[in-house]
Amino acid sequence: MWGTLGSSSAAHAAPCGRQGLSTAIPGVSVPPPQKAPASLQQSKCRSFRPQTAASSTPRSNGVGAGAVKRRQKPVVEDVTPSDGEIVPLSSPTGASTRFKDAGPAVVAGAAGGTGKAIVQRLIQEGVPVRALVRNLSAAAAVLPGAENNVELFQGDVYKFSTLPAVLEGSQTLFIATGARPGLDPFGPYNVDYQGTLNLLAAAQQAGVTKLVLISSIGVDDVFFPLNLFFGVVFWKKRAEEAIQRSGIDYTIVRPGGLRDEPPGNEAPGRIVMEGPSSFGLPPGKRSGSILRRQVAEVAVEAAIEPGASRKVVEIITDPTAPLQSLASLFARV
Repeated sequence: MWGTLGSSSAAHAAPCGRQGLSTAIPGVSVPPPQKAPASLQQSKCRSFRPQTAASSTPRSNGVGAGAVKRRQKPVVEDVTPSDGEIVPLSSPTGASTRFKDAGPAVVAGAAGGTGKAIVQRLIQEGVPVRALVRNLSAAAAVLPGAENNVELFQGDVYKFSTLPAVLEGSQTLFIATGARPGLDPFGPYNVDYQGTLNLLAAAQQAGVTKLVLISSIGVDDVFFPLNLFFGVVFWKKRAEEAIQRSGIDYTIVRPGGLRDEPPGNEAPGRIVMEGPSSFGLPPGKRSGSILRRQVAEVAVEAAIEPGASRKVVEIITDPTAPLQSLASLFARV
């Protein structure tokens, strides 16, 4: 990623993953193949569909003697996005019907920058959250707690045995993990590739029906600068391919450079969404950045938007872009 996502894996963690990886990249050392914890099995895909708002009829007012009774037309609740770009957030204290019956959502890498934004967005939608983190005490200091229906689970994506418990009974998995910048040459392999395979295998076993992966622009370019850091986007691309072969309904979100909030009173740009290999290094491709909370908006919407099913999307922002709903953006990719 352009930004740091999630947590890195412990170097001494018990290995588990796939065998027979034949793809190589210059300058990247690949650990010997290791035994997978569980076979990836085909599962039947079911997409989440948002609940439509029901029409409501106001109560009739009392009418005095001799007054003329007027027929009142039924009032239909307006579900059009208020700003033409994103669906208005529900109250944090009221559960949204858009995720009805979807159960708790699991966020892997919940203590990272983008993971925290996804947790916050799910809270706004009234969705129960299971936050998968490596360090409980550190995560408790930065994440909402039980009062917001957020439950912390300690686990390591590189240790398969720590993953099934958090996914049990869940239908939705968000993967916002990422290797931390550092001197560990195996970090991207362990976290971005091997860790994603472990989450995928656990999701298969638990019957997860929707998986949203936060990846990065540039994964289709072997010479992308992030590959200088031990093949970061190379391994993200390998993880994407595994998810696409898994049989689980997926949406892969590739954001541009990740930012927190804009400085001062600067307004955030509007979301621009395109298909694979649309953004990257100039002059050949258009570059761009995006706020983490906007990435979270796209990721959470992808979990329930039928038009996002089995798609890879790249997103940046542009202040001059036209206002469009996320459903419209997904539909045109």
